[in-house]
Amino acid sequence: MSFNFGQFRSSQIDSYSTNLTMELATEQSESIAGNEVVSFYNKYGILSGNNIVNNLNCYYLNFTVKRRSDSEQRFYLKLQNTNSTEDNEQLIDEFKVSKGNGTETLDIIISPNATYDRFVWELQRTALDYRMLNADGTYGRIMDVSINTYSQLIDVIAEKLKSDYSNLESLKKIGIQGPPSLLMCINREQIRIGRNGIYEINNGININSISFVPKNTTDYFIMDFEY
Repeated sequence: MSFNFGQFRSSQIDSYSTNLTMELATEQSESIAGNEVVSFYNKYGILSGNNIVNNLNCYYLNFTVKRRSDSEQRFYLKLQNTNSTEDNEQLIDEFKVSKGNGTETLDIIISPNATYDRFVWELQRTALDYRMLNADGTYGRIMDVSINTYSQLIDVIAEKLKSDYSNLESLKKIGIQGPPSLLMCINREQIRIGRNGIYEINNGININSISFVPKNTTDYFIMDFEY
């Protein structure tokens, strides 16, 4: 079987994502402490309509958390389906925000395994939370979260390369040159370019989807590929 070659430059398409929205809310959740049920507050991102995530697409989330002077904040980022009672949750990742002043900005690519209608920032509770009684009878720390970007990523293979190259179904090899830490989603997996600014796949894996998250319009990159 013979293979063909091509090249994709970052300037060939105008946008790499479609902006979406979510409504942030703070809601009570319950935890068992000994023989007592204790109520805490968690932060949620409520999704509706076209903003709901599904397993056909990949998404990008960039958010900021306000630091606390009394403790670091370790938390899980999860997806939830409020319309289901079984297998209704997917763990995305675990994060840590250091103790102190100011804020920390975090980002991640999300590849859902089903359909979900909300994000959850689930703070890992410590002894401090059980000692901290709020005015409304709930306990514990409350995270301060703000959303910078929530978007659906565009698959370059489906949206661009298949129309530009006849008979292209998947890529066999790729070589990408770009800025260090350029964020990509390859076969629904999050990947960052290393310090040398080069990323390659040449081990026989079929590359069926690839998306990029350039930080700005000057984040120039080139992808050479074989198909």
